[in-house]
Amino acid sequence: MKIVERLVSSDGSIKYIFQNHNGYYCEAIYYRLPPKNNTPYERYHICISSQFGCKMKCSFCDTGNLGFCHNLSSEEMLEEISLVRQDIIKSGKEKASTKYSAVIMGMGEPLNNLENTAKFCTTLTTTDPKLETIPISSVGIVSQIPKLAQMQNQLKNIKFFVSLHSPYDEQRNQIMPINKRYNISSLLSACQQYHLDTNSKVTLSYMLMEGVNDTDKHLSDLTKLISPEHFKVQLLLYNNTTNSNFIRPAIETANLFNEHLNKNGISSIIRVSKGQDISGGCGQLIALQKNKQK
Repeated sequence: MKIVERLVSSDGSIKYIFQNHNGYYCEAIYYRLPPKNNTPYERYHICISSQFGCKMKCSFCDTGNLGFCHNLSSEEMLEEISLVRQDIIKSGKEKASTKYSAVIMGMGEPLNNLENTAKFCTTLTTTDPKLETIPISSVGIVSQIPKLAQMQNQLKNIKFFVSLHSPYDEQRNQIMPINKRYNISSLLSACQQYHLDTNSKVTLSYMLMEGVNDTDKHLSDLTKLISPEHFKVQLLLYNNTTNSNFIRPAIETANLFNEHLNKNGISSIIRVSKGQDISGGCGQLIALQKNKQK
């Protein structure tokens, strides 16, 4: 793996485009989150890819709309981390002593490449004392969730995120085709079992899209659907992609959802994507376009 392009955002985030020895391209993002409760946040994040492209075809995501090429090996995933860390330490963005999180939320569906993802997590956890957590995001491959629970129990530092984005099967079928195979009921049941098996709550990601899933009824039914005992919620705002069918809502909508969920006992936060001006936000990774041009 080698870095072939490096783009710096106005918010300080950096997007890296990598090429492997076979000529495939993928992307990773370095970023920091705001301080929590006015306390310095002494941890940075490296969001890496697990696949060259993605076959999930989520309608709001550039990576999914471009298709799937190849799985990354565990060694290639480790190289993503190593190359980014070397670059940000060399450039003075971070100190070598600062802890970080390896976030598997870039290009690809990690549970469709679970063998390499597991090797990556195990190797990094056992060899790098600066690693703190490994957040892993999935569209919800129900058959693989028990295996991820086993990883969580072995490594302890995994944080599991599941993309929900609608409380209705019919709508989720349209925006996330995986729902036709694993509907919301089966997904939430598997996630509840994950929590019971690991004692680690699952975070449900809900990306707000104006006029699509941001109505009062969506909020009411989402609240009824989520068990505070098993789940937390991360609210996202749609990032502009090459798909013009969706619109980013106002932050006030996210605030309304967040306040309502919290008032009903559901732990919820708003997470604003980093690096949007360099196409580094959620759903914007499009290095596969280079693969199609090969």
